[in-house]
Amino acid sequence: MDTIRKALAVAAKDLRVLTRDRGFLISMILFPLLIAFLNGSVASVDEGINLSVILVNHADGLYGETLQQILSEIQELDLVEMDSLEEADERVGAGEYMAAIAVPAGFTQRIEDYQPAEVTVILDPAQASYGQILTAILQEVAGAMSIQGEIHYGVRTALAEFGVSEQADPNLWRA
Repeated sequence: MDTIRKALAVAAKDLRVLTRDRGFLISMILFPLLIAFLNGSVASVDEGINLSVILVNHADGLYGETLQQILSEIQELDLVEMDSLEEADERVGAGEYMAAIAVPAGFTQRIEDYQPAEVTVILDPAQASYGQILTAILQEVAGAMSIQGEIHYGVRTALAEFGVSEQADPNLWRA
């Protein structure tokens, strides 16, 4: 009981000292409220990043479709599909879109054959800083596809060395 009385006495003394210095008392209440208000107003302005991008996908097969699906699922990308690379280049040049991504025909086959496959990115120079974000996204996606293609190529090569071809028993090929 003596400990509680001593703690209350110290608290009472601190309150008396605090009430004598009204400027300090006001600043102790006002500054945290001001900081909380500013922090809340900044958080409510957060719009996120939306990058307007054109996708010209001439690739057929698994990797072309996968690339298109992954890019369409990224919420920060406002993806618009077009058939013409020339039209996409004009629209980016006019400033309507931040970038255009061109996936060439034969993209899937080149990856499956373990050959270099390129995706072309056309960037609006006025929005170059956002272009770095887009190229980083593409590097991540392409890196994963490259690894998957390398694994598929290695498995096919190993099976071919053992005399198992794609025309063999489907269960054996799947294994």
